[in-house]
Parts: sequence; structure tokens; C-alpha cells
Amino acid sequence: MMKQMLLPVAAVAFLTMCSPRNGNRDTAAVSGDTTATAATTPADSTGMNNEKVDDSAILAKLSMANSTEIQQASAAEKKATSPAVKSYAQMLVRDHTKGKQQGEAVAKKIGAEPSGAEMSDVAKDKGDEMTALQNKTGKDYDKAFISHEIDDHQKDIDELKNDLLPKAQSPEVKALIQKTLPVMQQHLDKAKQIEQQLG
Repeated sequence: MMKQMLLPVAAVAFLTMCSPRNGNRDTAAVSGDTTATAATTPADSTGMNNEKVDDSAILAKLSMANSTEIQQASAAEKKATSPAVKSYAQMLVRDHTKGKQQGEAVAKKIGAEPSGAEMSDVAKDKGDEMTALQNKTGKDYDKAFISHEIDDHQKDIDELKNDLLPKAQSPEVKALIQKTLPVMQQHLDKAKQIEQQLG
């Protein structure tokens, strides 16, 4: 049921990457759809502000983030000109696919279902990002993609640590977020390394 709900929105949402470094974009690459429960603390600028965050809301947000990251990275595999960027995009596809599967398994185990509102918010933000990337080519695209990934992963790490993990009530969700964080850090570190190479 979860896949049926996610696929249409993911398809619309996906081709959207490269938000500028202004923190005004949604969590995109959480290596694991996680389902976490929460109190009432506002999250970041991802459609969860000032709302009660529960397992279903966080599941929807992170599932869509994984889906969009997979789609964006798949596009980068084809469009990037730098071999390092292409390789990085392949790593993102692999890791976020695994994360999405892990998140789905956790969701099934705890009986959480995604909420359409959070999915729509992520989809809109990701659509805006992808449009910005589609307008770039060659080295400009490579740099924009990597710049986006740095911003995106840093924001995701901060949100996972400071917002979602403290709100998680299920032991399975806490474990999934803790497993996700090192993967996200690896993605961030690699993106920074590539950015230096690109100059």
C-alpha cells in the first residue's frame, strides 16, 4: 500500500535538485525512509513546521526524500560530464535505494503509513530544485549538482540529529535514523571532496 501511495507523488516530485545554499529546500537524501514519532516540536522548512510530527508524517517525508534523491541522482548519472560526479550519483542511487527499502521495512513493522500532505510539500520543493538544475549544462551542471548535494546532505544530517531522532519513539525508528546518519555523512564528505576537485 505504501508503494502505491508513494510512486505517483515520487514521479512528479523527483526531477528537482539543486537548491541554492539558502537552506530553503526540503530534506532530500535521507538514506532510509524512517518512521519516527514525535512530540509537537516544529521541524525544519519541509512542510512540518508548527505541526505535530508522528510516525506517518516523518515516514512520508523521508520516503519522498529518498525517492527524489534517487531520481535526481539518476538524472545526474546521465547529464553530468565529470566522471567523479557520475560515480557519486551512482553511489547516491545505490544508497538511497537501500535506505528506501529499509524505511519501508520499518514502516511495515510498526504499521505506519505515509501522509499525503507531507509528501506533497516535499514534492513541490523538489520540483523547484529540479527545474533549476535542468537549466544547467556541462561543468555548470556538475558544480550545481554537487553544491546542491552539499547543502542538502548537511541540512538532512542536522534535521536527523536535532529534530527527527529526538522525536522518534519507536526503537526501530531510532535505530534506522542512527544507521542513516553515517551514510549521510559519507555522502556529504564525498560531495565536498568532489567540489574541491571541480574547482
